[in-house]
Amino acid sequence: MGVSGCGKTTIGKQLSAVLKIPFFDGDDFHSEANVTKMASGTPLTDEDRLPWLASINTFAKQQASSVIIACSALKKKYRSCLSQDVHSRFIWLDGSFELIHKRMKSRDPHFMPPALLQSQFDTLEISAECVPINIDQSTEKITTEIVKAINKKDIGIIGMGVMGKNLARNMARKGLAVSLYNRRVEGKEENIAADIAQQYPEFESAAAFEDLPAFVESLAIPRKILIMVPAGAAVNQVIDQLKTTCQKGDVIIDGGNSFFRDTETRYTALQKLGIEFVGVGVSGGEAGALDGPAIMPACSEEAYAQVGPILEHIAAKNSLGQICCQHIGTGGSGHFVKMIHNGIEYAEMQIIAETYDILKATGKNNLDIAAVFDSWLAEQGYGSYLLEITTKILRTKDEEGYILDRILDQASNKGTGARTSIEGIQLGIPFNIISSALHARFMSSVKAQRQKVNAQFNTTINKFSIDLHNLKEAYHSARLLNHIQGFEYLKAAARQYKWELDLSTIAQIWTGGCIIRSDMMFEMRELLQQTDNIILDDSITLQLIQTKEQLVQVCTKAIQAELPIPTLTACLNYLHGITQARSSANLIQAQRDFFGAHTYKLTEDPTGPSHHTNWETL
Repeated sequence: MGVSGCGKTTIGKQLSAVLKIPFFDGDDFHSEANVTKMASGTPLTDEDRLPWLASINTFAKQQASSVIIACSALKKKYRSCLSQDVHSRFIWLDGSFELIHKRMKSRDPHFMPPALLQSQFDTLEISAECVPINIDQSTEKITTEIVKAINKKDIGIIGMGVMGKNLARNMARKGLAVSLYNRRVEGKEENIAADIAQQYPEFESAAAFEDLPAFVESLAIPRKILIMVPAGAAVNQVIDQLKTTCQKGDVIIDGGNSFFRDTETRYTALQKLGIEFVGVGVSGGEAGALDGPAIMPACSEEAYAQVGPILEHIAAKNSLGQICCQHIGTGGSGHFVKMIHNGIEYAEMQIIAETYDILKATGKNNLDIAAVFDSWLAEQGYGSYLLEITTKILRTKDEEGYILDRILDQASNKGTGARTSIEGIQLGIPFNIISSALHARFMSSVKAQRQKVNAQFNTTINKFSIDLHNLKEAYHSARLLNHIQGFEYLKAAARQYKWELDLSTIAQIWTGGCIIRSDMMFEMRELLQQTDNIILDDSITLQLIQTKEQLVQVCTKAIQAELPIPTLTACLNYLHGITQARSSANLIQAQRDFFGAHTYKLTEDPTGPSHHTNWETL
């Protein structure tokens, strides 16, 4: 790329001979009208150029392997058009006006006259994706510098844990040139990146490092570096090290489960240095990282132009072929959205676990329960990844029997559920479904105490029967309420933090690759294209009305059998609360005014003045 006369065609042909890669001249894609206009000395407009650029992009997408194309690509938006859905490198042949003008005057007749050169310099926009090569040297040296530049790696991954390694493998499988880095700790972590590079065939052309400056130097400018280390202090340590080696325009990506407030802080600090920062939520676990996760990136538009094509390239595609990665917003919004994903996931898992417990209490064994869940999965609208894996878990045996039956009933958590609850409190929104699932895990953790109290109370679960249709509808109702609450949470956060979150886009990202992908999420995506107030949609209202009685019956029977179902009852309480036009909160407010003079407002004037009553004297 570069202005006319900088030597694009000459260097392109020489580079083609060296690399054995086909060369094409972008000028050959101009329409006759464009050629005539330029030959007359009239500069092209964007209306002239954009169809020309689109035709080059279409040609590039049709190629089965690498090609070299010479094209002026003077503006950033032109380069965006050229690189749409194409993995590209832009080499900018940089030279002075005087040098290039002299060359243009001495070259064979060309439709681009020297008189138009100044207009090209005026148009030229240089940004971080342009690798500068000085043309005031021999063509051999220019070609050597370009070869060196294009041999740099597309992206570097720091941290070769399970997720980092598998994301790197995913990228390498998709044709990206990767550099791998893992720190060296004598006696504990030695040659980790090199060993991994040798272990997998997709890393045949990868570079492995334990020296961070050398790792950074191996990357194409602007450098794109994905950090996959434990959230918290480790991320800060890596960023502090990268600050000394990266330069303006480079992009640092945090793909871990970082707290969104930490991401906001890092985002602001790195912006001041001219380094782009991307906070990325990644869902899908070990398998998703390798085969295609759901990806939730937040960053500036400029940063997304650099990393978006890579992230979209490795992301999952849903059953409709749609990519499960789109630009979420700025700052910490990507990690916030991932946090809410995990909150919904907590509740989804707990709803399934409580349904499993109910079925056990009716006398069904693992195979019976798996068969029930299979029948639900076969019905339209009931499919979900979590229910699918549950049926596999229920059926899995080894030489000692069903593995599930021998697993200790203590559920762990990594803190995202707690963060979701804390943020919900700070936002002041109803989130009892998510928090009930978290507290169920906390309850499971006090195993020894539960055993002692069980013996003290001599508690046993009373067997009972239940209509499977009613249970299925109650399960569906609870999941629907969980999804509604999750998206309401995102709405409240968007208002509070001034994020322009597109809820339908988020739902689309969650339709593939991630843990909470399901038929219901497709329904959410469609609804959210029309409204962000899901619970008022006629189809949702009808579903909740039709399934409410079944949810009530299931909760009632389980409670009577002394079976704990905190999340199912939380769903029912949320439904009862959100549908109650007048609550008992008037009494709460009166009590607050009685002992603390906190005042109250009147029903007939809810936005009017506050009132206080001296309750003792009346």
